[in-house]
Formats: sequence, structure tokens, C-alpha cells
Amino acid sequence: MGQYRDERRLAWLYAWIVAISVISSVCFAVAWNHWKEILNFCADTNCGCILNARTTASYFEGGHISTCLWAVYGPLPIIAFGLVMAGYHLKRVCINGVGKYENENVSTVEQREGEVVMMTARAESRTTDGVSYCWIPAAVFSSIFVVYSIVYASLLTKGYYRTCNEYRGDLVKTLRATGDHATAIYSRLGCKAIFDFMDYLQPEYIFERRRIDYINTGVSLQLGLVCAWFLVFSWIAVTVLNSIRAYKDRHISTCCGK
Repeated sequence: MGQYRDERRLAWLYAWIVAISVISSVCFAVAWNHWKEILNFCADTNCGCILNARTTASYFEGGHISTCLWAVYGPLPIIAFGLVMAGYHLKRVCINGVGKYENENVSTVEQREGEVVMMTARAESRTTDGVSYCWIPAAVFSSIFVVYSIVYASLLTKGYYRTCNEYRGDLVKTLRATGDHATAIYSRLGCKAIFDFMDYLQPEYIFERRRIDYINTGVSLQLGLVCAWFLVFSWIAVTVLNSIRAYKDRHISTCCGK
């Protein structure tokens, strides 16, 4: 059941990747949509992104829109590839049961009245099917997505911490904090607490951009980041599994020989 077990794991891993990709995209979309008008004070460009925001002499400005576009739409290739691969492996293991009885010996007993008991042994050997030729390409694609997901998670993490650190200075100005008060804001408050202050203390400079509700920006961004980093480790696991299957099926002929 080696191949059956590995394909079942791959099916659930791909489904898990799709799920956390969607969650990450939605979390960043919620935060971006909430702040895109309030933080957009650039004269010549759209800078309403909650990531890579910066403090200025007059306003607290958001980062360039490209960062949030990357945060929201960056997982789309992952979701598309994951859906295809999850559907493919789920069909094989759940419907076709391919490889389920690989190298499994099954004994049957047949007895008739007054006759000798007859026993037969059945062994289902592993047959070569199309998936045997796909392990190497799948391993290559999954390794590419490892790099892709690392870039995705790293850029968003950088943008998250830049906004957090920039708002610390803005918060000090807003609260007119000095001495130990300012030190506590810079050194002791975590980013979750900083974004909590931002949710309730960030002024709405233009009346037309007033917020009609409040969100938990810190939780939304942190959940998106956690899912983004889970993507990295999930793709590493997929790459390892595909590589293992490619090694086990290395004896099978391909277009390039054995």
C-alpha cells in the first residue's frame, strides 16, 4: 500500500494547501479593504495598503498598492495547481483505489460438501500507470512553489513588521508619550497590541473616508502570515513525498530512458 498511502497523503496535502492559501488571501483582503481609503494620502499613486505603511509629518500613509495586490492575488497560482492535483489524487485513491492492494497477499478458502478444501493465494503486484511518469515533474513544480511561497511569505512578513514599527512612532506622537511611556511602546508592546491601538486611535482625516465599523487588524494580518508560512512547510512536504515516489519508481522507463 506504499503508493496508495503516499497518494492519499498528497491528496490531503494539496487540499490543505488550497485551504490555507484561500484563508491567507481572504485575511489580507479584509485588512486591505478596511484601510485602503483611510491610509491613501499619496498624491501621485495609490498607497492605501496596510502593509509597508509609513509615518510622515502630516499623515500615516499606507504602502504601495502593489504589496496588497501581491498579498491577495499571489496565492492564485498555488490555488489553481493545488485544486488540480488534489482532485487528481483524490480521484485515484477514493474512487479508483489505485495501489490499495499493492503487494498484498490475499488468501481465499473454498469448501464444497464432501470435497477437499482448496486454498488459493492472490498477490496483486504493482502495475505501472501514468502517474509513475509524473513524479519527477510534480517534484520539480512543487520545489518551484516552495521558492514561490517563501518569497510570498517573506515579503508580506517584511511589510507587516514595517507597518508595525512605523506606527510605533506615530503612536508615540498621538499619545504624546515620553520617557518610560515611549520606551514601553517601542520595546514592550507586541505588534498585535500596536495594531489594536491603530484600530481605535488612527484618525480619519477626511470625513468621506470615515469607517463604518472596526476590525481586528492584528488578528487578520497575523492569521494571513501564519497561513503563508504554513504554505512553505506544506510545499516542502509535498516536494519530499513526490521525490520519494520518483526515487521508488526510478526503474520505470521514461522518454529519456531508464
